Amino acid sequence: MSKYDQKSIDKINNEISRKNWDKAVFLMGKYITLYPKDNYVRSLYVNILLKLGKREMARRVLDDTVLREDDVTKTFASEYYATIKLLAQEERYQECLDYLYSHENSFKFKNDYYYIESFCKSRLGIKDNSNGYPGYIYQQIVGYSEERAKAYIAGEMEEYNQRKKGVFNKSFDIDACFQVIKSKIADSDKFYPGLVYFESVFKCLNCGNYMGRPTDLIMVNGLINSDNIINMLPGKNEHNIKVTDITEEVQRLSLK
Repeated sequence: MSKYDQKSIDKINNEISRKNWDKAVFLMGKYITLYPKDNYVRSLYVNILLKLGKREMARRVLDDTVLREDDVTKTFASEYYATIKLLAQEERYQECLDYLYSHENSFKFKNDYYYIESFCKSRLGIKDNSNGYPGYIYQQIVGYSEERAKAYIAGEMEEYNQRKKGVFNKSFDIDACFQVIKSKIADSDKFYPGLVYFESVFKCLNCGNYMGRPTDLIMVNGLINSDNIINMLPGKNEHNIKVTDITEEVQRLSLK
């Protein structure tokens, strides 16, 4: 029996590229039942489940993974990131650090390494003396500041102004929006594209422009396992996740 089926993998990748997450998850679940030794798809399956916040399901699938010698170079980096993300999302920070240090050479990007190390240390109350990876995100990981976040979102930092694609309307009450989102972010639908942050999408009429065009959507990034917002800006629903409408709440708070 073949170890894999390329046509089925192509179908899975097609659904992923179209961000049809439910269909992709269904196809991957069916696939690993038929091809249980294909750890490439199994690792992909786990990573997608983690992006969708389906931790328990991801844990079950990952626990069934058995790496053979001929699989290691092909699949290990993917499985490694999946394990790191799972431990962090489950708030098992010491285990995450231990796993990180024992597989340090598996990281392709050093900023990922610094972010997850600093994040776990901050949650464990361990002082980070490594100087980490410079910049706004690292500062928010090791010592979150709501004031710093608001300044960043308002475009008062040069680092932000150089790369932003979304711009809030001048009349839009960013502070009121921040407060409303902070109160609702715990119950919002989330996508986990990175190791230490999640993305949520909110709707607020006439909030701003994205790439020069009007939009009613606000993309929000926050640190996982918290309501700490690190960025929000007008944009588009990149990951096809459920949108929370906050228009009335923001308007109400703006009038006070």
